Order: sequence, then C-alpha cells, then structure tokens
Amino acid sequence: MTPAQSRKELLEAKRRLWKQHIEDWQTGELSKAEYCRKHHLKVHRFIYWKKKFHTPKTSQALVELKLPQMTYKNPRSTSPLRVSVNRFQVAVERGFDPITLRQLIYTLEHV
Repeated sequence: MTPAQSRKELLEAKRRLWKQHIEDWQTGELSKAEYCRKHHLKVHRFIYWKKKFHTPKTSQALVELKLPQMTYKNPRSTSPLRVSVNRFQVAVERGFDPITLRQLIYTLEHV
C-alpha cells in the first residue's frame, strides 16, 4: 500500500464516520451542540461536515439552454453592430461568432 492510498483510505474512513454522525443526529432529537457534547465532538467540525453532506434543494448544476433559432446577415459596413437587450448594449464587431451572440442575447434577456 502506498502512502497516497493509505491517506485516501483514512480520509474515506473519516468521511464515513462523519456521515454516520450526521445521519444519527438527523434521526434524533438533540441539538447540534447536545449531540456533539454527548459524542465528544467539536461543534465547528460537526458543522463543517454537515455542510459537506448537505445537498441544496436547488441544484447548481449546468443547465442546457434551448435557444430560439435566429438568422443573421452579416452587414458590410465597418462600424460595429449595436444590439440592445433590456438595460444592456452589446457592440458586435465584424467576424463575430453568431452562436455566441445568440447565447449572450438569450442570457441577457433572462437576467
């Protein structure tokens, strides 16, 4: 066993231990402080691990956006195209990526 494997196993054992403590606390009726006193745990460590195991009700995962189809005709002028979306104004230079612009407009519309 390498030191890295040993460390990884120790961390996993610690994680399992704290996960069990959090689950036991949640099924009981003690406050965090009372549970920690009873089990000789430090409250700040308990709170740290509780946060690590907490899964938020609203996930912050990436969400695929369904964008409306847009057509673009490249203007032949040298001045930038100005697009106003809500309170934002975007200057678009020649040779821009239309897909990126479409994503930007969609994002600004939903800010």
